[in-house]
Amino acid sequence: MALSNRNVYALMASKLWRAVDTFATELVHSDKSELLRKRWGQKPVKSPLLSPEEDVKQLITSAVSLHDIWLFLQRRLKNGSDLDFLCFSILDETGECVRIRFWEPLSESAEASLPLNAFELGNELPSVSMLERKNHFVHAYTRKDTTFSPSLSDLGAGFLSHLGIDADRYPALNIFSVPLIAGNRAIAMVTLGFSDLDAFSQAKLSYMYTIRDQIAQLVWNLILQERMKIQSHVDNLTGLPGHSYFQRVLEVELDKADKSEAPLTVMILDINNIQEINENLGHQMGDEAICHLASTVRHLVRGLDTVARYGADEVAVALPETDPKTADEIADRFIQGIRERMPKGCLKGLSISIGYATYPTDTPVRDGVMKQAEQALHLAKFKGAKTGTSTRIASREMDLLNDKTVLEVFASHIAKKYNTHGPSVFQELVRRIESQEEGEASPEDLMLETIGSLAGALDAKDKYTRGHSQAVANYAVAVAHALELSAEDVEQVRLAAFLHDIGKIGIPESILCKNGPLNEREWEIMKQHPVIGARQILAPVSALKDVIPMVEFHHENWDGSGYPSGLAGEAIPLGARIVSIVDAFHGLTSDRSYRKALTVIEAKGILESGSGTKWDPNLLQVFFKILNIAASKA
Repeated sequence: MALSNRNVYALMASKLWRAVDTFATELVHSDKSELLRKRWGQKPVKSPLLSPEEDVKQLITSAVSLHDIWLFLQRRLKNGSDLDFLCFSILDETGECVRIRFWEPLSESAEASLPLNAFELGNELPSVSMLERKNHFVHAYTRKDTTFSPSLSDLGAGFLSHLGIDADRYPALNIFSVPLIAGNRAIAMVTLGFSDLDAFSQAKLSYMYTIRDQIAQLVWNLILQERMKIQSHVDNLTGLPGHSYFQRVLEVELDKADKSEAPLTVMILDINNIQEINENLGHQMGDEAICHLASTVRHLVRGLDTVARYGADEVAVALPETDPKTADEIADRFIQGIRERMPKGCLKGLSISIGYATYPTDTPVRDGVMKQAEQALHLAKFKGAKTGTSTRIASREMDLLNDKTVLEVFASHIAKKYNTHGPSVFQELVRRIESQEEGEASPEDLMLETIGSLAGALDAKDKYTRGHSQAVANYAVAVAHALELSAEDVEQVRLAAFLHDIGKIGIPESILCKNGPLNEREWEIMKQHPVIGARQILAPVSALKDVIPMVEFHHENWDGSGYPSGLAGEAIPLGARIVSIVDAFHGLTSDRSYRKALTVIEAKGILESGSGTKWDPNLLQVFFKILNIAASKA
């Protein structure tokens, strides 16, 4: 319990007097008295701690976030070993609770400070309700003045439990909180803990009290800026950040995982029957289902986790320091929470699917963790749709599923995502796969048929590219034969040419079918299609393992200026170099939305100008000979 001012000052005076008395006794009687005299007899070196005016000037010109404020406090107040606890808190926007933004551990073995992104994402930070009148934080924010408590337990059992602190291990810690006042309101607070009260702890308290009024407005401005930043990224329906913000935070968390060598789990949750809810109960009820999912996840995550709305009815969670076993437990907790927190009288039968993957346990590739989580989600949704229950699948569990199940999911996903009108060839494939008997077409054959159908669907999306894949394949086969490749190699080149643009199925139609040249941002998106095709669509088919590199690298240039990997010369697979030439030729000699087709002579001139820079000069001459032979026979 916080003490009155009279008791505070009496206790402080008593402790300081005892400290001075002990020091004087030690100085006179200690065997090290001469060393102590020399130490304290020297002219003190000017410490930055004793220059509050200079510190504040520098801070005002350099601080751009609350994290900068925190780093400043750490540097100044942790100078020396007498400070045992440091905490920075803010008053919630509603004024209903105190949120602990950062804290410094009580010992070297304790957990590190809270992650920077926790406040920015609006996740559940350690907090104390302003209704807890006896709590030290609440008392200090209410008084709006420096407040003392003689025990760590006065910070509140809930707060200490959240941070994993056992108050009994620190019975004699002296707690001081210095509020920062803006607009006659305590908007933030610095809390310090000292095992001993002496001249040095008093100096730090005096320093903090001196600068508090000078930095209060700066801190308030930074809080307002961060709240505005949050609002600009928050989804209006759920109150969660959006997809793009999650991707940026995921990059930060992956960097942290690399540095700390700690596992990072990515989890995606999806409502199974949202379409049925929208159709039968109305879109308002569908929105309630999405909000129920979002609020449940936000309620159950830890302070260091990141939650975002990832898709129309999807929520994604980044779980730092989370291994596969812990991820299983968290997924089960989410499923249980959805059931137990269900609003009364509505959403009966709501079920969810959860897919998740752990980096680097499930994949050592940074980009792979999100893809594997998405693939696991597709499998979970497929199983959940059949059983009508909530389902979770971890990436590591996908290897335990048989080929038929994986293929069913693949074809089903394509059917839903890429077909928009009329009976679907993919839906027919799903039906065939489900009814497949032993001895019929293998899963590999059906997978190839599915992908071939996908390539045809891609061509059909744009009247200007209709038939492009087959034409490029025909040209590529002619070049492969001219090089006297084996029948097996010719077939691989043919497949690569036919499937070279398969990744464009994942490019927005507004870009794919744009009536005019692409701008810089659109072009960057378009350049992702080789990787999407190779790693996301073709990767499940082991029979295409030699074809996949040809698809992935068919936009590499001979001089290394291409994409996605900047390969050069013969480091580019032969098939990819062939596809690059014939793809460019067919594109130049075909009508586009923004220009008419070029003549063969004009197209050859453009190819010739890129010989040795964009294209393999030797292969280019082989292709020109084929064109000349074809022209002579015309």
